[in-house]
Amino acid sequence: MQSWAHKALVLLVCGLGCALEPRFAQAQEEMTFEYSEEVYAEESTSQESEHAPQESYESDTYDPDDCGSEVTYGDALRSGIGRHGEFWDRMYEKYRFRHSSIDGRATGRGFPLRGTSWLNRPYSIGFDVGAFVMTSEVSSNGNRNNDVLGAMTVGYDWDHFWGAQARFVWTSPELSTDIVSTDDPSNDLFIYDLSLMYYPWGDSRVRPYYRMGLGLSDVEFINPLGNIEDDMLFTMPIGFGVKYQTKRWFALRAEAVDNITIGQNSANSMHNFTLSFGMEWRLGGRPTTSENGWSSPSRVGTW
Repeated sequence: MQSWAHKALVLLVCGLGCALEPRFAQAQEEMTFEYSEEVYAEESTSQESEHAPQESYESDTYDPDDCGSEVTYGDALRSGIGRHGEFWDRMYEKYRFRHSSIDGRATGRGFPLRGTSWLNRPYSIGFDVGAFVMTSEVSSNGNRNNDVLGAMTVGYDWDHFWGAQARFVWTSPELSTDIVSTDDPSNDLFIYDLSLMYYPWGDSRVRPYYRMGLGLSDVEFINPLGNIEDDMLFTMPIGFGVKYQTKRWFALRAEAVDNITIGQNSANSMHNFTLSFGMEWRLGGRPTTSENGWSSPSRVGTW
């Protein structure tokens, strides 16, 4: 009985194998054909790439007028449109010097003025008070002190971003010394300078500025020989400040300046800092008969 069952099972397996053999053969042929196509495609691509010219990630030459050519990474770095170039472009655009012929009246910061302008009254007269701080001795015998200061300024703005200002500063620090002397110096210290003014925000109500110029410092002190010495020292003021327009003809301001002084004779080179607060009157507005425009109250003369 077991032998008949065994023979029947063998015959069943053989029959299934004969029935499924053509299907396995067809599937094997299809897999072999697909594989051969992939191999052929890869071999064809590799052969074409061997004969094709090799592209470089850095170009030896760059023609900015050739807008139709492909821009490589090396070109991008050199032309400033790569990742690092974009960063420096943003920094340049943010901190570059501006002019109204290119950038208009204002950058949009600090409440840009509407219906009026700083250039409507381009001239200015100002008065400041503040602190005068000496960071080093005037001479080798220990002359140094701090004091209050008074200053007067006269300015002119010829552009929404640029102007000039002349400044006169007076202070009287008591320049003590260890040298015994019968002379009595006045201790007066004067600064005369002319600065170029740059307003980075342009024609705005809040108007920060930078200043840099040239001038002279007149200082009188007791020198190491016990005599009065009055020197006129070359000075370069470098500083920053801010103005705030409260009325069309009036503004408040504050500034900090490092007055770099070059020594001569017995006088040392110094950094004299001034921190001041003041008021500024704007002048130069021209009268007009237009009812829609700005005009002076009397409409006569400049104001």
